[in-house]
Amino acid sequence: MSNVEGYSQIRTDFLTLYWRGCVGRRDGTWDHSMVMSWTIDELFGSYDLEIERLMFCVVGIGLCGSWTEDVASYLLATARRTIDGFGGQIPFHLLSERDADELARDIRVLGIVESG
Repeated sequence: MSNVEGYSQIRTDFLTLYWRGCVGRRDGTWDHSMVMSWTIDELFGSYDLEIERLMFCVVGIGLCGSWTEDVASYLLATARRTIDGFGGQIPFHLLSERDADELARDIRVLGIVESG
């Protein structure tokens, strides 16, 4: 394993900041889409490696659900571009076995990579 942020850590980072966005905007002026956009804007530059950015996108896609199709579309396009940049071969070997398994499952369940 290399010096890559783990999938579980990126999930924690994303959800922690998302929660702060929700609590900080409890006056009702921000909807889910605005909190998601703010969270992405705050965190996206925190990850230097492409595999970390992919994991970040996967977490974001999962959290978007059907509430924020515009944000989910942006993250999906970014994730697919990143996977294409890997030549279609996601470098799971950079992650712990548990993180690699969870990331692969989430990519499949969320339909990020079309099975063929």
